[in-house]
Amino acid sequence: MTNIDATSAVIDTRLPIAFFPVRLETRFVQVQGAPQLLVRIYPDDVHIDRSGAAPARARLLPDAFVALGYTDQPVAAPATPGGALFAVRGNAIQEDPPIGPDPAAASRDPWDPGSRWLADFDDAERRGLAIRIPIDATTAARGLTRLVVVGVRGGDAAAKVADLFASHQQNDGLGVVPTGTPTNNTADAPSGWASETSAANVAIVDGSDAVRGGAGVGTAARHDRVRRPTARCVSSMVSGG
Repeated sequence: MTNIDATSAVIDTRLPIAFFPVRLETRFVQVQGAPQLLVRIYPDDVHIDRSGAAPARARLLPDAFVALGYTDQPVAAPATPGGALFAVRGNAIQEDPPIGPDPAAASRDPWDPGSRWLADFDDAERRGLAIRIPIDATTAARGLTRLVVVGVRGGDAAAKVADLFASHQQNDGLGVVPTGTPTNNTADAPSGWASETSAANVAIVDGSDAVRGGAGVGTAARHDRVRRPTARCVSSMVSGG
């Protein structure tokens, strides 16, 4: 576990930024009498590359994840200028972790060494896909108002983004959701996700979101048609509490 330097630059502002969602699972535990918050981080569908015969893998994960916790109480010594109670960086993420067991693995254990992180917190922590955060007794009792987990991948990844989107286009589909589609269920409205998977192939129109998005990530020259969902489409949250 490493506390981050909140004043350091982590994003190259000369490059466009693509936001990819993740799923969080959390648990408060006691370890030798000391409270801890355990955070598991699972890549969302957009990360998953199912091309080829090899086990599916999560592509384009950040260099490391950082967990930031917020409460509704004043923080005497905030960890960030935004008032976070803590800002903790996980281990460096090992490149392209498998997201399922390898059918060819010799082990009889359901989880082979590559996919064990999915069920083993310590292995996930070692791989940078889980973060263990020491907290005080007050935070353990009251909980957090908000937990945000973010990560940045350094360098120019445009070609890799284009390759990943091309894989989705050829395998499980790629679509463009309308601007303003809700990402989460709330008391006022449901999220933009639905279980229906039927979609129609439609021509890409000049000036459309598909063209602008494709130009931004380098896929514009690869496809002249795109699957447009006939129902609400999937997105997911980057933060949870």
